[in-house]
Amino acid sequence: MNDQNVSDPEFKLRYYLDRYFTLVIAVLLVCLLISGWVTYVAYTDQQTETDEETLAVYDSTVDFQHSATAPEDNPLYAAGTELENQSVYFYRATPVVDGEFVYEYETTEPTDVEIETDLELVLRSTEEIDNDDEVLLEHWRQSETVGEETLQQEGSSGEHTIPFGVAIADLEHQLWTINEILRTPEQRPDDDLGSLPGDTEIAVVATTSVTTDLAGEEIEREEVNELVMDPQSGLVRVDERTETEPTEVIETSTDSVPPSVFSGIVIPLLALGSLVAVVGLAVVRSRGRVAPAPDRLRLYEEQRARKRFDDWISTGTMPEEHLQLPTTTVNSLADLVDAAIDTNSRVIEDEQLPVYHFVNGSTRYVYTPPTHLTTESSPTEGEVED
Repeated sequence: MNDQNVSDPEFKLRYYLDRYFTLVIAVLLVCLLISGWVTYVAYTDQQTETDEETLAVYDSTVDFQHSATAPEDNPLYAAGTELENQSVYFYRATPVVDGEFVYEYETTEPTDVEIETDLELVLRSTEEIDNDDEVLLEHWRQSETVGEETLQQEGSSGEHTIPFGVAIADLEHQLWTINEILRTPEQRPDDDLGSLPGDTEIAVVATTSVTTDLAGEEIEREEVNELVMDPQSGLVRVDERTETEPTEVIETSTDSVPPSVFSGIVIPLLALGSLVAVVGLAVVRSRGRVAPAPDRLRLYEEQRARKRFDDWISTGTMPEEHLQLPTTTVNSLADLVDAAIDTNSRVIEDEQLPVYHFVNGSTRYVYTPPTHLTTESSPTEGEVED
């Protein structure tokens, strides 16, 4: 009947924008608030990153070299037999352990270095009180200096060596004497040195102090390394306890991290776009340019109604005698369809007349849809959506 169509994109945009104008403005305002806040945070609460650059490094290597020589023939060794870097020495066959402490250093740049090492021979009794952290409790201690060495030079590497000698048999007897003094009368019949709290041991302790200048920064460090000897019934177990870590001169710089492309560009553009859209829509609506023209709107609603009630409408021609019946005019297609349903009738879309109608008894019910548009709002062809 009415093949004019108002479903061109511009009309649809204006139709839905007018229908949901409040919702659209609300969504745009929410986008504006959120994107504005994200933009504000991105540029006022900037993150920082810390960069570290190693300018210079001081590193050291330590080692205890040790050996024992049989002074005379014995069931184990011939006279003059030399044993080197053993984990166990039988001190009745080799009563003296000789050795040297070797300290080497290396830097990443030539510099003045002063290294001073003190070597002590220590008798002590220790007890481990924390298995996880290997914390030692020292019950008593005797010490004497057995060597010292100072190295002053300019360069990027160097070393110095300090010799030492340990008379194990004599020191084992000295340990026994100390324990005898410390024992109570009830303990003295027990000839076991371990009957007192802690473990007695002999240690060569090297304390090294380093002073140097790296990358314009004065460096002072102290290292303590030990060679521990545990006498046990004619033998001594040797354990080297050394640990060194490099000293680094590090330059730290903190730089601001610029916002990402998303938070620094995309989000601000979204905020700007939302603001422009809100202002633009408000201006356009105030000038009455959002809502479609009334006649186009009515025709569009009519076409939607026709499609919605398609199951209740048939196309055909009303007999001439029915056209002469008294008529009742209704205001909308929806009202006509409701009346047809109530009377168990079917609406006819007349192929000759621009009307929808049906007959019930002696009355013809008629609805006449809009058939023309104003020149200003001429329709275009397309498909009407539900």
